[in-house]
Amino acid sequence: ALTAGVFTATTDSSTIDAQTIETALEAGTNITINTGTGGAQDGDITVNEAILVDAGTPTVTLTLNAADDISVNQSITSSSGTLGVVLNANTTAGGTNDDGNTAAGNVTIGASITTNGGNFTSTGVNLLYTAGTITTGAGNATINHTGTVALAPLSIGGTLQVTAAG
Repeated sequence: ALTAGVFTATTDSSTIDAQTIETALEAGTNITINTGTGGAQDGDITVNEAILVDAGTPTVTLTLNAADDISVNQSITSSSGTLGVVLNANTTAGGTNDDGNTAAGNVTIGASITTNGGNFTSTGVNLLYTAGTITTGAGNATINHTGTVALAPLSIGGTLQVTAAG
């Protein structure tokens, strides 16, 4: 369940509905989704349903913290208010590559991310791109990966900062 803007997986194959996320964001609540530290699975987060913030004028942030990989297979979009999007792969506490496994924890962008002026941040091992465009309007983009970074088409109105070791 989403409690005070935080959803932490407590069992394998945990899910949260995109509509639940949208409703909370549109009400002005920042959302953090964590994979948790228990369970037999790797700790992946997959966005398989589009997230659309199109009501109200919130200034909010959607943060995904995965112990392993993050895959964005459907769009994350704000057309009302600003939406910060933070994708932290390979993390147990929302930090940068802090789970100790330096070989796992990729972010794969397979759909468009539009922040309507919000900032975009991505951390992990590799940043992979398969489809979509990252658009921030006046927002900034910070990409900090320890491996290879394959940039998607970008439309960044603010500052773009990229750090990669691969």
